[in-house]
Amino acid sequence: EANADGGRCSCTAAREEAGGLIPGCRTEPPEGFLDTRPMDNCLAAMTAFLKAEDTLDVHGKLGFQFADSDHRFALEIRRGVAQVRPGLAEDAVAVLHTREPVWKAIAAGNRSAVTALAGDDLDIDGDKIAALRLLGYFEKVD
Repeated sequence: EANADGGRCSCTAAREEAGGLIPGCRTEPPEGFLDTRPMDNCLAAMTAFLKAEDTLDVHGKLGFQFADSDHRFALEIRRGVAQVRPGLAEDAVAVLHTREPVWKAIAAGNRSAVTALAGDDLDIDGDKIAALRLLGYFEKVD
């Protein structure tokens, strides 16, 4: 007997790959939803968007410091894996300084990092090019 569910999954995956199917099950979160999420969860969620195949030979660390909460985190990309840890890494290529709502909006795809950087909402201490390169290894959220 054929596996109907398996067949549907294969057909769905093939249509997605060919660009003929755009899943419509993603809904917009309710207003204020991001404000309820802890910052460490938001950063940890970013790791699922790493383009692992592009980072197999990459090793770099990026710091995040949030002025409104004084929380600090280190994001490390190493051999196709991204991890977030509390605290700043001494060997980070740069440290991003911002506020939690700003980064949550950027990570959720609701705000441009370039716009925040051009204004007063995001600053990068250290190697800006290396920091932007590391951030570029993550898929954009639509």
